[in-house]
Amino acid sequence: MSVLFQDKRLNGYIRMIRLNLLNCLIYLVSSYVITFLYVFTFVIIVKCALIRTGHSAHSVKLYFSTGSQMPPRRQLRRNTRRSTRSHADSDSNETPVDPNLISSINQAFTGLLPNLVAQTVEAVLLQTRSEGRTNSNQGDATGANHTNNTSDGIHVWIQRFQKEKPRSFSHATTPIEARNWIAHVEKIFEVLGVADQYKVRLATYKLEDDAQSWWEGHKQIKGGETYAASLSWADFRTIFYDKFFSTADREAYIREYAVIRQGNDEPASEFITRFARLASIVGEAAGSAEVQAEKCKWAVCDRIRKSIMYMKFKDLTEVADAIKTFEFERKEFLSRVGESKKRDRDGQRIQATGQSSTAAPQQDRRVQANQKTGNQMRPWQSKHQNSKPV
Repeated sequence: MSVLFQDKRLNGYIRMIRLNLLNCLIYLVSSYVITFLYVFTFVIIVKCALIRTGHSAHSVKLYFSTGSQMPPRRQLRRNTRRSTRSHADSDSNETPVDPNLISSINQAFTGLLPNLVAQTVEAVLLQTRSEGRTNSNQGDATGANHTNNTSDGIHVWIQRFQKEKPRSFSHATTPIEARNWIAHVEKIFEVLGVADQYKVRLATYKLEDDAQSWWEGHKQIKGGETYAASLSWADFRTIFYDKFFSTADREAYIREYAVIRQGNDEPASEFITRFARLASIVGEAAGSAEVQAEKCKWAVCDRIRKSIMYMKFKDLTEVADAIKTFEFERKEFLSRVGESKKRDRDGQRIQATGQSSTAAPQQDRRVQANQKTGNQMRPWQSKHQNSKPV
């Protein structure tokens, strides 16, 4: 969890640096643009002022490019003598441009650009420093509030976890009960997509009675809440199995798995379920999926093994499918044999009924003949009882 937090904080610093560089670039570009606009506007104003005083545009441009003294003003053409005289009089009375004023304007223009650039750069640096302090404070606040955010997250996950109605665990009558409870909790974790940092706290939330007492004691010995917060789910599962599913219990299941066989009266589906459950309990001792399939093939009863012993299987699913196919074909065969025997019995019964119906008319004809001769014979008498004595 600490590594995850450090990664998040490092990513935050990287984003902060990128943002500061982007802001600095934007401020520099905008400052240069604004400075250029200021200078351009100032030059235009000065040019317009000089042109209005009577100087030509060429002389003004030459002045700004070389810094030399301004040439004399351009004399305007006079269309009439009256206008010429009036303008000549006004030119003689007009005050010439002060060279000191021109020099002051030139000095102001020369010092304007560096000052504006320096002020803009200083403003950008101050803004960047203030944003850096703000982002640093935000990063520190994020680190300080990490525990609070984790606390808020666990409450949300507990609500979601409780909606799935997980089973509580207090003790294990058999070791398989502890294993089944872990599998039950992991199934809920997988459905909800619970992060590893919350799994231990959610699982221990459902411990009760003896199991809760064991966990509280173990937690206090190892370091309290700090230990519980940093414990991974894999480590908790190992600790839990050491308590409720010991090594001796696991070895007993391994020995049972080594000699597992299908009973003569045990249905094939129940045997496959028992075999798969036992293989999952022993874990790595059961071998790969192909090894488990091979063992299951030779562990079934004789009548099934004779039909599938030459087949190759990759996993238990293929073995189960082959056994189901064999059972289905066997039921069909027995059904056909039963129907054939039934038809044979029905045929024999019909044949016997036909023979009895054929013998009855012959007996009736003999009775009629005896009546004509006076020797009527009753059914319970023999044919010699009604004969007359000699």
